[in-house]
Amino acid sequence: MSDEITIKDVGGRPSLFTPELGELICALISEGKSLNSICGTVNGMPYIGTVLRWVLDGEVEKTEDLKSFAISYKRAMEIRTEI
Repeated sequence: MSDEITIKDVGGRPSLFTPELGELICALISEGKSLNSICGTVNGMPYIGTVLRWVLDGEVEKTEDLKSFAISYKRAMEIRTEI
């Protein structure tokens, strides 16, 4: 018997992420809105933890769309600090 532990992808809900939703979130952040206010008040927006998971997943290049979103999100945050 091996002591090796393997972790299986058990699935789960499909991601709500789309490039268009990512662009909208980044545009709102660039306009000065906080992620907390976007996720808390704009209809159809995901939970804040979901968006932050997308950013983290993009940093490890889970998909090209999420990688692009993570880059755009960081840039939007930089722009927001300039406002």
